Amino acid sequence: MIRPFIFMVFIFLFSGFLHAQKMNKGDSIILRTYWNKISIKAIGSEGDFLYNGIDNYLKIICPDNYSSNLNIFPGVNNGKIFKIDDNYLTIPKYAGRSFVTTYYINENNDTLIIGKKQFVVLPIPYPVLCVGKTIIREKSRINRSVFFTSDSLKLFFTDDFPESDKWTKIERFMIGYTYGGIYISLNNEGPIISSKTLDFIRKLPPGQELVIKVNSITPSQVMTYLPLIRFKIL
Repeated sequence: MIRPFIFMVFIFLFSGFLHAQKMNKGDSIILRTYWNKISIKAIGSEGDFLYNGIDNYLKIICPDNYSSNLNIFPGVNNGKIFKIDDNYLTIPKYAGRSFVTTYYINENNDTLIIGKKQFVVLPIPYPVLCVGKTIIREKSRINRSVFFTSDSLKLFFTDDFPESDKWTKIERFMIGYTYGGIYISLNNEGPIISSKTLDFIRKLPPGQELVIKVNSITPSQVMTYLPLIRFKIL
């Protein structure tokens, strides 16, 4: 008699568990209607990518007015996420994947999953130094005219993120060359090419090898130092 009694108790408890987990009709309709219909977009990324270790902004896009009034928020499995005004900011901890889950909170404060999206998380590409649209690469040959037609230097990261030049800005740069065993250089504060720097470049003979050293700073005031770049001025 003991075993049948235990079995009956188990059935009773299990049926009670199923009843407790049963979703109400309103929530069921909402989930069926909006499952994966409320989309999440990476703001600024042309390819809808996230980048490791930096601020990535996400926007929730609702298909209609009703869904825009639902209590919805996203969660991530890679890094952290915060609400910033009408959007969200996520900072992935590592490159690879980030699964963003969209949650819906009903009138009883129950949290239900209403959608999921997988983002590719890319490592931050190494920046290149640009003057205007010209990239200054190691051992490249640069026409000096680009320094006079452009007002500043900038760091460029990726075509996928048109505003990636705002990830960091040039704090200062030093440009110089070696002549007769003596290193002659000039410091330039900020990204704007000063008149002294332009005059320095103007007086160089064609084919002179230059060395440029760049210090940059992020919006969170972290200093970064680029390796020296050697190029010839034409």
